[in-house]
Amino acid sequence: MKHRFGMQGWAMALIAAGLVGMAAPPPAMAQTGGRLRRARVAQSPYEIPKPEPLITLKGERMTISRALRAVFRQTPYKYRLSARVGLVFVNIDVKKQPLSKVLQFVLSADRDSKSPLVWKLNKDTLTILRENITMGVNQDDEKVITLSNARIGPVLAKLFTLMKVKYRIAPDLPPILVSLSMRPRKWADALPDLMDRAYQTDRRITFSLVKGTYIVHVQRTPVGLSATGRVIRGASRLVTVVGEDMPLREALAKIFDGSKWKVEVDEEVKDTPVTVTADRRPELSVLRSVLQQVAAVSAPVTYREEGTTLHIEPGPLPGQARLYAQIQDTGELRTTSLNVTQQRLRDVVDLLAQSTGAKITVAKNVPDIRVSFRVQNKTIQEALRALIASGRATVPTLGYRMVDPRTFEIALGSKN
Repeated sequence: MKHRFGMQGWAMALIAAGLVGMAAPPPAMAQTGGRLRRARVAQSPYEIPKPEPLITLKGERMTISRALRAVFRQTPYKYRLSARVGLVFVNIDVKKQPLSKVLQFVLSADRDSKSPLVWKLNKDTLTILRENITMGVNQDDEKVITLSNARIGPVLAKLFTLMKVKYRIAPDLPPILVSLSMRPRKWADALPDLMDRAYQTDRRITFSLVKGTYIVHVQRTPVGLSATGRVIRGASRLVTVVGEDMPLREALAKIFDGSKWKVEVDEEVKDTPVTVTADRRPELSVLRSVLQQVAAVSAPVTYREEGTTLHIEPGPLPGQARLYAQIQDTGELRTTSLNVTQQRLRDVVDLLAQSTGAKITVAKNVPDIRVSFRVQNKTIQEALRALIASGRATVPTLGYRMVDPRTFEIALGSKN
């Protein structure tokens, strides 16, 4: 059973029209009902760190500038108003409300402007700016997108409307601001660029594509690894799972056996064979590794958090929207059948690349040894493992690594 985010039809219509705040609620409201029941949750640079300062303020016919001064006197933050604001008054009566919620209320009083007021937080300074979203067709019949300080939620909602597809924007999507200008050939061509631009700011954002519906969301829970790949002690449940060529659903069952996470796999996700060699590794990092293997040979798969449930669904992992679009255009990597007897390694690599559609490079220090192996209707990774197993009889340190789901490198000392 699939669960829908609680957004009413009238709100979706306002999103499509590009109006303020519907697709990407302020962080305080976004947390309501969508917060993970887990100890550690990563935050966006656009979210005010929790716990937020609580604001108490009562006043009638206060100008926005005056209201902002009164609000920020109760916080450790500085603020900078980088947008012109006319003579707009606000009536406010709040008691111990989160800063983000009060801020959204004050800024929404500026209803007369076609460019809403938005904000971003940089260290201890909160800057208030004007948002500009221009998306449409010009007089030369060219598709045009011009964005300045635009929240990614309303932008994507507008794009999906122009693409004439169904969509849902997760209510806890941070108000990530993007600025760019482009003239896409098709509206769908803009999606990878927008997702990449948002990913540069928030490395958790991605989308799923389930039964023709785009679902934009963030993977909030940290995977439990440092930037260098070191396990962060106490950050995540550690698992030990070893298995070769396991169906995806079987691998997921083993990884999350005894976990607090409940896993639901969408029916559109193929049961692709995967290999798991995890020795006390964080469970979400193992999940990502497995899903990267799937993307190397089949349609990419991602995961979406909803409470304590992980939905495994078609779509890219964060940062792989462009790769996902390429696979959608060019198709999945093909399986291969080869019978190799004492052939040069680099010649075999060329055959593998041609037969599967993958990009395979060989490090300069790898000797061009002779290899022998046979594979029948195997994936690229299965074929590479067979090649490496043969090559290690001559070069014991031979291995390969996956650069991305369609690119591989054969090198000395690699993990696989």
